[in-house]
Amino acid sequence: MEGSIFNNLLITLMILFHTVVCGQSLSGEAKCEKIRVPECDGWNFTLVPNDFLGIETQTDAKTRIAEFKPLYRVKCAPNLKLFICAMSVPLCFSKDGTPTPVYPCRSMCELARKGCEPIMKKYRFNWPDLLNCNRLPKQGDSEVCMASPKSSKSPIVPTQNDSYEDACRRHEQFVYASDGENHECAPKCNASVIFNKRQKSFVGAWISTWSIICFLSTLLTVTTFLIDPSRFHYPERPIIFLSMC
Repeated sequence: MEGSIFNNLLITLMILFHTVVCGQSLSGEAKCEKIRVPECDGWNFTLVPNDFLGIETQTDAKTRIAEFKPLYRVKCAPNLKLFICAMSVPLCFSKDGTPTPVYPCRSMCELARKGCEPIMKKYRFNWPDLLNCNRLPKQGDSEVCMASPKSSKSPIVPTQNDSYEDACRRHEQFVYASDGENHECAPKCNASVIFNKRQKSFVGAWISTWSIICFLSTLLTVTTFLIDPSRFHYPERPIIFLSMC
């Protein structure tokens, strides 16, 4: 069935990373900047620009990180958000006066891949080459890297023996639906999968405000016409009809 939430998540993932030029050198001198990405508040400074993912500014990093919000809510892997943050806005420190980034360790990447790749393969997507875990240092190597914190929660992922229905029902915010031919893993009515409650409330208030303004303006137009219809001839009269509609 068209519009599956998982399809949207995976398409976002693939577009995001395949539009980045791997290993391309960016313009500007690398420096440690105070981090300005609210989603990634685990450290104070990050490296700008980020050659690893081709990110020029923190504004670019914030935009790309935000595109992963639906994938975070699927909870396909623990510490996925930390991994994306560590890749997009890596911790930065000065080593002998040289700004040095700290990227995630290979084990963190492999954990994210192990959790999310099975879901991606269900929709015929592969893990992005740009996120090749072999590019990252191993924990314990001479190169400093960010290790994944230990978590008591195991990732919620479908196994090889799971059916589509089983995999869907393992996610508390989704519901399985089928008409016999088409299958859908859809978000529940009140689930905050793509947008949180605050964003939904803002959009509701925004639409309501402009709807009221529109109603009042058209009401004024129609009322003016009803008071004295003879005043409105062509080409003014079609405006009245549009206001009535």
